[in-house]
Amino acid sequence: MPHVFTNGIRLSYERSGRGERVLMIMGSSAAGRVWTLHQTPALNEAGYQAITFDNRGIAPSDIPPGKYTIADMVADTKGLIEALDAAPCRIVGVSLGAMIAQELAISHPELVRCAVLIATKSRSDALRAALGTADRALMQSGVKLPPDYEAAMSVLQMLSPATLRDDSAVSLWLETFRLAGAENSIGQTWINTDEDRRKKCPRRAASSGSATISSRRPTWRPKSPRRSPNAITWKYLTADTSAISNDPAR
Repeated sequence: MPHVFTNGIRLSYERSGRGERVLMIMGSSAAGRVWTLHQTPALNEAGYQAITFDNRGIAPSDIPPGKYTIADMVADTKGLIEALDAAPCRIVGVSLGAMIAQELAISHPELVRCAVLIATKSRSDALRAALGTADRALMQSGVKLPPDYEAAMSVLQMLSPATLRDDSAVSLWLETFRLAGAENSIGQTWINTDEDRRKKCPRRAASSGSATISSRRPTWRPKSPRRSPNAITWKYLTADTSAISNDPAR
């Protein structure tokens, strides 16, 4: 698998198809190959080149020790785009990948043509923030939970009510999360995704336009009627993890 060296680590990536480039940013503890089941074939058929990669902490990309941050992941993704001379490119992110896409587009709009954010957020509600804090406390304690428990909690937290009512779908996802458990990146699990970004993002984007990022639909409004070269088109998709595999129960 080809790779680039960026931000002090090696990132593995794959390209398929020809045409305008679409960079796919995967969520936490998942490999880039997850995109290849449905999304990259559809993009290739539509005339795009799809670029997938493994985030830091997911082999065969490097797995540096320590606690990762979103800033680390943004710097990695920025370096990949620059190394492949892909800017400005379309980006698609899911879950943690969508948060990376948000930060990348705001801090480096010259690299991004447009962004699709799947299953993303600009903040956590009180319950999810408490869960995140509890998860980090559990990791700090050194307690290791059984894979079956981790799988059940992942299914409960990530899938839609419609999917949870489908026993066959739940059984499939439980097995998927059990198998994926061995690939979980400890460094990625330390990333705090509960920060409220609604106020800081517009200020960081002020040099190129005015960004409005809300819990419902991020949009980008250039200052002038003409499209700014750094203006970003946002598309926000509300979805749970099951949507990434064309879940029929959605």
